[in-house]
Amino acid sequence: MVRDHYIEMKKSIIRKEVQSIVRYIDYRQSRVRANLENELKGRTYEAYNYALFIYNKYRETMTSDQLKELVKSFLKSYEYKNGKGYYFAINHDGLLD
Repeated sequence: MVRDHYIEMKKSIIRKEVQSIVRYIDYRQSRVRANLENELKGRTYEAYNYALFIYNKYRETMTSDQLKELVKSFLKSYEYKNGKGYYFAINHDGLLD
């Protein structure tokens, strides 16, 4: 009887600890996801601003196709996070351009 009560009490403690750990893991995952989304949003704005700068600088001297190629070339060559991050361009149909 005492032994059964002791076992049930330990099970309850372990359940609570596991639930606490699961909540912590869920919290950390949500923070990681939010941080990643913010970083990706920032990198997207950064790429857009690079493309806009190139466009504004060369729009009078280059054709639309030349500008597209210049922007794509720049984005392909630009890396961040020690080569682990990179940019790419897609067209209006969502295809890699």
